[in-house]
Amino acid sequence: MNLQSFTIAVLTLLMACSDNAPSTASAPRVVQEGSYSIPQEIRIDQDLEAEMCQEKCVIESFLPIGWSTDGVYFSWISQSENPVSGGYHFIITIQNMLENQQIWQWKFEESELPDWDQIMRYDIVRTWNEKRDRFIPQLERFKIHQIAALESFKRWPARINGKAYSARIEKQMQTNADYGFTEIGTEEVFLNIEGQGSQKIYTKVHEEGESWIIHSSLIGIIPSDDRRRGAFVKVNEIAGWHDVPNSLEVEIIGGSL
Repeated sequence: MNLQSFTIAVLTLLMACSDNAPSTASAPRVVQEGSYSIPQEIRIDQDLEAEMCQEKCVIESFLPIGWSTDGVYFSWISQSENPVSGGYHFIITIQNMLENQQIWQWKFEESELPDWDQIMRYDIVRTWNEKRDRFIPQLERFKIHQIAALESFKRWPARINGKAYSARIEKQMQTNADYGFTEIGTEEVFLNIEGQGSQKIYTKVHEEGESWIIHSSLIGIIPSDDRRRGAFVKVNEIAGWHDVPNSLEVEIIGGSL
C-alpha cells in the first residue's frame, strides 16, 4: 500500500469512529432507571446568599434527581437543618412540569424516631439508604431517570440547543398587613432566547399574606433529556418570624425551550 492509499484508509477509519461517537451536545447524561444513587448537590452562589440574607438564614440544599423519560415530571430533594428543632429536614418532590403542580412528596418525619440522639444522627446518606423504600418506588413509577446533576445544571446565561438563553423575573411587591413587611405579590418569569426575543413562561399571583417571599432569583436551568423543556431553578428568601430565621428555599418552574 502506498502512502496516499494508507492516508485515505486512516482518514476513513477516523471519520467512521467520529460518526459513532457520542455527541457532546447531546441530552444530559442519565443513569438507568432503578439504579438510583445519592444525588449531587447544586450549591447556591455565595454572592446570591450574601445579597439575600442580610441576617442569619437557614439555607436549603438542592439535590436534583432527574426527569421522566417523557419530559413531564421532574424530581428533586431539598434538605436543611430544621430551624425549630435543630434536627434534619428532608423533602423529596415529584412535580408535573407541564402544569407546575407538585404531585407527590415524602418528608422525613422526626416523629418516626424514638429519641433525640437518633434524630441528630440523620443526614442525606442515612436517609437515602435507610428510607429509600419510601420514595424509590415512586421514582420508578414516574419513570424518573437520574441525571448527573453537576453536568446537567447550567447557570445563566446558558447555551442549549445551539442557542444562548437567559431568564429574568419581574415582580410586584405588596404589604403583608398582618406582620408589617413587604412580600412578593406577583411574579412573572421570562425566557430570553438569542435572536428570538423574550417569552413569558410562568405567572404566579399571591394573595396578600400568602407568599412570605421577600426576595427571589433565578440561578440556572436543568434541561430535560430531549432538551425540549427546562427545570428553572428559583431561590426564594422566605421571611422568618420570632425565633425562626429567614430561609433560602428552592422552587422549580417548568418551561419550554
